[in-house]
Amino acid sequence: HFNNQLITAFTQILGYHHIKSTPYHPQTNGAIERFNSTFECQIAKLTDQCVNNWDMHLKSVVFAYNTGQHATTKFSPYEL
Repeated sequence: HFNNQLITAFTQILGYHHIKSTPYHPQTNGAIERFNSTFECQIAKLTDQCVNNWDMHLKSVVFAYNTGQHATTKFSPYEL
């Protein structure tokens, strides 16, 4: 109950619509699954063979994603 009140308060203050999805059911959350797929590929290109340094590249990969123009919207996430 507390979590629900907290989320409701945040959505009202920030003016966004909160959508819930079923856990462990990727079909209900396609946008996030697509982002995760893109994100994993970019991190994999930059990390070493042991995947020990992925955290060093986290900020640059997120920045590149957010500033890059997306084919479907023709805008970057920062522009939206």
